[in-house]
Amino acid sequence: HAVEAYGLYHTVAFIESNTTQTKTPRETRFDKGSLNYRMLQSGIFGPKTDVYVDFRVDAAKDFPDVPPIMRENIQREHITKRW
Repeated sequence: HAVEAYGLYHTVAFIESNTTQTKTPRETRFDKGSLNYRMLQSGIFGPKTDVYVDFRVDAAKDFPDVPPIMRENIQREHITKRW
């Protein structure tokens, strides 16, 4: 997919959360300065494509009644705001 998408997109947005959809804590992988973050910023999507990585801190213990699909929808809303 990467070759077909190179230079195609104006903006690419990633939203990383510290909790999975099943409420399991997870380590973030795209912290600024990390190898993964630098890879995303390296121009792999094209020379004019803006790449954003935003973080969402989700304290599942604070919101135990939020269903997994709602967590996914919240992350999608963040992507829409970037566009």
